[in-house]
Amino acid sequence: MHIWEWFSDLHNARQTGFAANPISFQEIESFCRLTGALISPWELSVIRRLDQAVLAVVNKTGGKRKEATETDAAATKAGIRSVMKNRRVVKTQGA
Repeated sequence: MHIWEWFSDLHNARQTGFAANPISFQEIESFCRLTGALISPWELSVIRRLDQAVLAVVNKTGGKRKEATETDAAATKAGIRSVMKNRRVVKTQGA
């Protein structure tokens, strides 16, 4: 899935200090400019939800790697389904 690939690229370039920070809009904008990716608003919301889910796990484990639990996976899937269900298609002029 292309959204997962975009998220993985953004996640791997994430800025960290004492804790992992959310992927910023500036980082996403730079990613789009450098890669030529055209991210729609609903794809952006999926990336942001994925980021929230990953940060929740990272913050819960203190940044230590751990295997995702079934609860983690279920919460992430539910968040993505929610975004997908509520997505709106935005038509632009000339499309």
